[in-house]
Amino acid sequence: MTLVILLLLSLFPAVQGTSCDACGASASYTETVDTSGTYAKRTIASNGCPNHYNVCTGKDNTDGCGSTGVEGSSTQAVEISYSWEIPAQPVLATENNAWPECEKETIGMALNGVPIYSGAVGNGDCDILDVADSTAEWTSFDFCGGHARCLAFECKGDYHYHFPPSCLETQIGNLADGHSPQIGWSLDGFPIYGGKGPAGVTMTHTAQGCTGTYCLDTCSGLEMELPDVDNFKYRYYFNGPLSDLKTLPADPKPAATDYPFAMKCYRGCTYAELSAGTAKCTGGTTGYTGSYTAAANAGMTTQYYSAPSMAAGMFCQSDSSSSSSTSSSSSTSTSSYAVQSTVSLEGIAASKWDDTTKTKFKEVIAAYLSICGTAGSTLCTSSDVTIVTRRRDVSVQFQVATVSQTIAATGANTLSSKLSSSAAFKADLVAKGGNLADVTGTTVSVDPAATSTSSVGRNGAVSMAFGLLMGLAVLLV
Repeated sequence: MTLVILLLLSLFPAVQGTSCDACGASASYTETVDTSGTYAKRTIASNGCPNHYNVCTGKDNTDGCGSTGVEGSSTQAVEISYSWEIPAQPVLATENNAWPECEKETIGMALNGVPIYSGAVGNGDCDILDVADSTAEWTSFDFCGGHARCLAFECKGDYHYHFPPSCLETQIGNLADGHSPQIGWSLDGFPIYGGKGPAGVTMTHTAQGCTGTYCLDTCSGLEMELPDVDNFKYRYYFNGPLSDLKTLPADPKPAATDYPFAMKCYRGCTYAELSAGTAKCTGGTTGYTGSYTAAANAGMTTQYYSAPSMAAGMFCQSDSSSSSSTSSSSSTSTSSYAVQSTVSLEGIAASKWDDTTKTKFKEVIAAYLSICGTAGSTLCTSSDVTIVTRRRDVSVQFQVATVSQTIAATGANTLSSKLSSSAAFKADLVAKGGNLADVTGTTVSVDPAATSTSSVGRNGAVSMAFGLLMGLAVLLV
């Protein structure tokens, strides 16, 4: 028996905080609307983690990151608590606010909780991203259109978009006429859409020679009532094509003529400006129609997997069983709590992670827990275990539903004890035979914990907070 010691150190010591999940399982987003005050307010809260692929790329000589065009093995994105108050009843100001163009922090929020940034990058006052420069910052943008800020002069780990959020826009899908979906909110309260306008027309700027009906103004917005789209009088559009959802860095990417990519200025008033009684706001006009009612948007935190990247064998791979949520379990059909964890299986090839192997894995996990059934006291079976996803290296994220938070917590303690005994856990897996006989070791990537299953999305993916495993993990092989 060989003792293998894995030293798992913090890969990016300059980044502080909890690491986001590299495949999008830890996203959070909420909205509330308050119309009781002088000005109606929409409050957006998120942890800044994307709901999609965010593996680090384009950063040579950085642990966990790939070089330009190469996929890494981890993410640099970290959880950051965001809370923004924006107008729920936006106002068109009497003059534009030029602030966004050179701002290198949040100018809008995407519906998955990821900040939207302008075209300004680097450490200068207003250095604009040069898409023709093969050494520029865009070389670190993943195929979803974002990256985490971790540069030589600044390493915050804040994941954000400069380019169109290709994964999010693809996930939400276009409107019936080909108009892009709403993908976020500007901080002045107006919605942000992808790059397609009414009837699927590509939105371009008047400054670029647009002479059609739907031309973008200098802020990258369109002032017009579009009742088939929304009940606002103004909206912004992201500029540039969507990526192919697999190429690193993101490709195709916006051209220089697609600048400013997101907003260049605000056509409306921020909530702070409204509250302060700024003249351009008190003299402004309503930015919504008589059919508009302020309502909270549910957002989009359901974990998204790119079919092209999965076909290419890239890092994040959706398990076939992820289309079934925990509510499909017959014994716990009304469950609202679950035990969740992620384990890595050493020695077994991803190609051998077939349905039979999954079932055997589920049987091992189920045998450790007596938290199932309508009373939460019955020995679990394989049907009570949901495999949410697996990754290229056969890192398996799973959950077991039960009836209360207390029972889920008890189950988490039991499972933690069982999984921490790596030699015994490995032996139980190997004893199942088949492809599991190839397992040479196990690592608990995410400790077992109780969670609410209310965050299970339409694909059955659980929104989870993943920590970066640090220290020594001892595996018995």
